[in-house]
Amino acid sequence: MVGSSQPEAQRDYAKTLKKYYPDFIPTQALYLDFEGGGKGNEVILSVFWPQRRGSERFHWVRRQDASRYLERTQWSEIEDFISYRNDWLQSVVVFSGQTDAQPGEPDEQRRLREWLGHDPFSSIEWVNLHRPLMARGGAGLAKEYIRTHRLVQKPAGDGGFRSKNYSLENLEFLFAVDRAKDLRSRGDLYSDGSRGTFGVLTIEAQVVRGKAEDGDQDRLKRYCRQDVESMFEIARRCKKYW
Repeated sequence: MVGSSQPEAQRDYAKTLKKYYPDFIPTQALYLDFEGGGKGNEVILSVFWPQRRGSERFHWVRRQDASRYLERTQWSEIEDFISYRNDWLQSVVVFSGQTDAQPGEPDEQRRLREWLGHDPFSSIEWVNLHRPLMARGGAGLAKEYIRTHRLVQKPAGDGGFRSKNYSLENLEFLFAVDRAKDLRSRGDLYSDGSRGTFGVLTIEAQVVRGKAEDGDQDRLKRYCRQDVESMFEIARRCKKYW
């Protein structure tokens, strides 16, 4: 197939990420992800802190009532979690769109500020793994590889699929980070011919209402861990090209 090879695409992405964030060290960053509607209406916050032991690196907080969203008081759980070796914390990593209000600011940063009323990480750098795939002059070879190989395609309005889809799952495929089939996003078409079945907000709503099927709560936790842990794995695998 004509086009860049996987190692070339990986190198292109990694070099572009390092260009944007020259001081970024993957093991000294907190990996963060929201599930919800924004504007303070969040239902799950997941974090991954590499300074902790392997089995203890993930933590999440969920809303406890279907009629409410995450409470600000739940932030104390996250603070306690990252208090271990927090002097090593140099950046926060997300995979996020950018806000219209402040170009360059990751959407997740805005959502955290809207939820808490302030940005608790305003003094450290926010690293957006989506930026090399979206910025003008970004990782062109990586983008070409994703488009050409059609790793993960999103449904299009005409009933077809969009090959131009620079999602976290495409980045996982690019860097050979495994995602279990039962955690693939609902409706997406994968290069092995399968369709994703997992709808995170639908499952979350069923869990919080006590209407989930057996195993759904565990699958929800696995999905949330996957998103933040895979960001760390991608960043870690970029290091060999720096």
